[in-house]
Parts: sequence; structure tokens; C-alpha cells
Amino acid sequence: YFNFFDTPGINDTGGYLADNENLNRIFECIQSFEYLTALVLVLNGTQARLTVNIKNVLERFHDRIPDGFYSNMILILTNCSSHTINFESINFLNHTAIFYMQNSAFSSDPQTWSEQTREILQRDWNISIQTMNDFIKTLVLLAPVSTKSLLDLNNDRNIIRSVLHESRLMIMELQQIEDELIALEQAAFIYSENVEKYTTKNGAQTKNILVNILNELILDGNS
Repeated sequence: YFNFFDTPGINDTGGYLADNENLNRIFECIQSFEYLTALVLVLNGTQARLTVNIKNVLERFHDRIPDGFYSNMILILTNCSSHTINFESINFLNHTAIFYMQNSAFSSDPQTWSEQTREILQRDWNISIQTMNDFIKTLVLLAPVSTKSLLDLNNDRNIIRSVLHESRLMIMELQQIEDELIALEQAAFIYSENVEKYTTKNGAQTKNILVNILNELILDGNS
């Protein structure tokens, strides 16, 4: 038998932040199991073009899935048949098993159906039942995949994030040091010009000089 876990959906009405939160919950759910038979994506097959939110979620989903998981991914496109699909292709899902479910019967009131509509919907229902049987047969043939690779990939991503953060802090510190050195060079140049300006030909300095270097560091040059 199989256990099916319904995770939070994508393209949430809450927008980008809600999608990110849902995506994190999906991967938390996946990592809670030692093995996984399949990852099933259910998307609306009538969308001719992917929305920005869906593209963002799918790209992030793609980035977080190890290569070994792709053979265990299944795509179900709803509200369409194989000959009515308008869905934009997704590169990383090109080689996954795809099923089409015409489930539009659930979007209208049965009291409004004509006899012809009932016949059409009954035919769609019969096809959907057969599709579900094919879907289950596909699951039976799939070998469970360990989620350890997913956990390892997630750990590697966290390490990379940590290294990048430390690198950014180091770059900021180096930039600060460089700025201070430039300021010192400029202050030293001004001091040198002032010394030259108030020095006689024989090298005897004729007056005291006050030069502000950086944080009001005052150098008093005596003759």
C-alpha cells in the first residue's frame, strides 16, 4: 500500500512569501521520511503560460531536488486531456511520467447539467478512473529512493550559504580597511603639501602646522 501526503500548494494567494513558506514545509515533510516512492506535482494544465510565482517555486524546487529524485517524479495536469493541454513545458520535467485529469465536473452544480453534459462528464470520469489506475501502476513500478541525498544536498546548501555570508563580511571589512588607507594617504599628501609650502629653501621650517588626519588627529610640526 501507499501513504499519500498532501502538502501545502504553490501559487498561494499570499504571494511570494507564502509560496516560500509552503515550499519549506514541503521539504520538511519530505525529509521526515527515510524513503520516498514518488514526488507528485499537481498543476493546472489549462495555463498556457506559467505565472511568475509558479516559475519561481518550480525553479526553487528544481534547485533543491537531487538528480537521483527525477526518475521518481510524476506530473499530474488537471482540468485537461492529453489533446487539450495548454501547459507550458518545464525543462526539468520533460522526462517525467505525465498524467492528465479532466476533473472539471467538480467545478459546476450537477443540478444545472443537461443530459448531454452528463454523458460528457461521465465519459471524462471513466477516463479519469483509468488514469488513476495507470498512476497507481506507475507507483508500483517505482523503486523507493532514499531521502538522505536530499538531506545531504540541503546541508551542503547551508554550508555554502554560511561561507558566502562570511565572505561578504570579510569583503566589507577589507573595503573598510581600504577606505581608511585611502583616507590616510590623502591626509599624508595634504600634510606633505603643507610642510613644503611653509619650508624655506634651506630646509628650515618657519611656522607650526596643524593638520587634521582622519578622526581629528592633530599633528603639530615644530620648526
